[in-house]
Formats: sequence, C-alpha cells, structure tokens
Amino acid sequence: MAVLAAFRSERFGAEGLETLRSAGTEIEPGALYPMLRRLESQRLLSSDRRLDDGRLKRFYTTTARGVEVLGALKTEQDLLARSLIQLMR
Repeated sequence: MAVLAAFRSERFGAEGLETLRSAGTEIEPGALYPMLRRLESQRLLSSDRRLDDGRLKRFYTTTARGVEVLGALKTEQDLLARSLIQLMR
C-alpha cells in the first residue's frame, strides 16, 4: 500500500525509497526493487526508462488500476482500524 501511494507521482526507484523513508516506512533497496517489478507485472505500476542527469533511470508511476487498488486497501485498513479501536475500548 505504501509503495503504491509513494509512486502516485512519477519517481525513479531511489527517489521513491526516500519518499517512503521520509514518511516513516523503512524498506531496504533489495526489497523495494523486486516489489516494484512485481507491482508492474500486476499492472499496478507502469515504468519508463530514460536519461536523467546523464544516467539511464527507470521512472515508476501508479497506474489507474493501482490507484483503484490503493483506494480499496485504504478502505480495508480504515475498517480494520475502526474494529481495533472498538476492541480496545
């Protein structure tokens, strides 16, 4: 869920990793890149390779389908949080 949210704006991998970390989500680069490829294979992310500062980089963006899935996941998380709050009372 966090990865889909972080890549709603186009970012290359390292930039997305920094976005996740600044939001308090620690993901190792060795875990992020396979996750990005898996999400792309599921058509939840799309990517484009191009030169940036003289280096070839892959830029990722959450697809329309990814945004839909992100919304569904957020709804599920909200329901779970409300249930937990009820149980904790």
